[in-house]
Amino acid sequence: TLKLQQTDLSNLVNRVVDLYHPLAKQSEVLLFKTIGSDVPETIIADELKLTQILSNLISNGIKFSSPGSVQIKVSAISKAVLKMEVIDSGIGIKEEDLGKLFLSFSQLDSSMVRGHGGTGLGLAISQRFVSLMGGEIGVISTFGQGSNFWFTFPFQIPTEKESKLSHPSPALSDRILD
Repeated sequence: TLKLQQTDLSNLVNRVVDLYHPLAKQSEVLLFKTIGSDVPETIIADELKLTQILSNLISNGIKFSSPGSVQIKVSAISKAVLKMEVIDSGIGIKEEDLGKLFLSFSQLDSSMVRGHGGTGLGLAISQRFVSLMGGEIGVISTFGQGSNFWFTFPFQIPTEKESKLSHPSPALSDRILD
């Protein structure tokens, strides 16, 4: 089930990028993000599921791009649908393997993924979560050049009343309690 709540999208993306920054640095992967100016700062969404999907895609991007780069891109494709992309400069995926990606326990050619680890469940779980949110997930990839894993999901903008409930007045939130 979904747990819809007010979510600061920029903060969510920053937290996930910060979480993976040490692994990216260790793997010689430049990790960066781009959030479109048309993306609302605060939305109503399932923050935990968004975090899990983004974490899985970033982790895979780093895993298969060492050394290289991974870009997280967030854009609005309409006033009610957002798109998140994880674009890597990694090994890419053969066209004949693209259909296997989102199957449970499915891993591609062992010579490609040997030494990278994983259970083959991350993309299947991500697809399930995206579907539960009413969105779509997919990949565009060129073997030897990298991949663009993307997903879309509908969102709502919090009402003024909801915004006030989640942002206490400055007098309360700035108070130091001993």
